[in-house]
Amino acid sequence: MGIFDKVKNAAEKIKLQGEITLLNHNVKTRKKEFGIEFWDLLLAIEKKRKQNPSTLRLPGGVFQKIETSITEHLEQCRKDMNLIEGERLEYEQELTKVEVRKDKVVTSSIGSFVTNAGSEANFKLRIVKSERDGKIRKEKFGIDIWDIVVASTSSEHEQRPSLDAADKKKSVKSVLGNMKGAIRKGVKDGMENVTSKLSKDEAGVQECIQKAKDNVTYIERSIERKKSIIESIGK
Repeated sequence: MGIFDKVKNAAEKIKLQGEITLLNHNVKTRKKEFGIEFWDLLLAIEKKRKQNPSTLRLPGGVFQKIETSITEHLEQCRKDMNLIEGERLEYEQELTKVEVRKDKVVTSSIGSFVTNAGSEANFKLRIVKSERDGKIRKEKFGIDIWDIVVASTSSEHEQRPSLDAADKKKSVKSVLGNMKGAIRKGVKDGMENVTSKLSKDEAGVQECIQKAKDNVTYIERSIERKKSIIESIGK
């Protein structure tokens, strides 16, 4: 191999290594985005639980398994987020007070007006910082639980294919047969509505996780391809 080829190969390796570095950054960014998406989804589900305690409590449900596996991270993040949210609300209340005082002294001394204007800007900055802190904490939540969630859902996916196709069909047929002529239409409709809500929430959890997994897997495969190219250069 000539000098020109060696230089060319070295440049190509450097280029690919730079691309791999960027892709690794993209993987981490996607996991952080997952943390924000998943946390907001969990909050929405908690609100439903308060309204309907039976929500998402089906035995063996995917959400229940994931929630159990990430309990420690979930509770720590909730504790941190409550603190951050409490500070943000406190700053907003103080900002409202400052704005009221500012309006009252607008025709008063210039010194008082300037002081209130400075306080107003200070609280606005604190609110922005609190919002940013909340975003960063959600992102950390995504990084912390990623491997656990992937392991939990991968196991779930491997065990469920035949159940969804066969057993579920049999169960539905059996339930409908037993229910026929035994349950009033109103009660039946009510049960179907509850089942629909549970299915929608379960689907929302699975969709959020699966989308993130697909995105990360795609990027990681790109990384592996580039690593293979690097190994093959010069051989």
